[in-house]
Amino acid sequence: MNETILVVEDEVCIGLEITSVLEQRGYKVLPMVRFGDDIVGRVINDSPDLVLCDIRLGGFIDGIEAIERLRLVKSSLPVVFITAYGDEATRRRALKSGPVAILDKPVAHEKLIEVVESVFVKS
Repeated sequence: MNETILVVEDEVCIGLEITSVLEQRGYKVLPMVRFGDDIVGRVINDSPDLVLCDIRLGGFIDGIEAIERLRLVKSSLPVVFITAYGDEATRRRALKSGPVAILDKPVAHEKLIEVVESVFVKS
């Protein structure tokens, strides 16, 4: 596989678990981003094919705002949100940024792979 994925997660253990699952399936995973402020720069520099982004992040902006900013420079880049905070208001706000999916934590490995593979089948 040649697909490259960027994992944006402020909880290192969760980010490493997601990275491990993806790498075991043959995906190239870029070094993890922990802060929403860093997403745009990393995407511009490394050109991932997919971004997996936690909604609640450390730093000044959350994952939704970070993806809204990303959309200004890479509008068609597929994004999957991952969250432990699945309240309806947060979901509505997240959906406005056009994600492929929103996955709830803890993410089942099978569901993660299913969603990631569906992104690359479509592209």
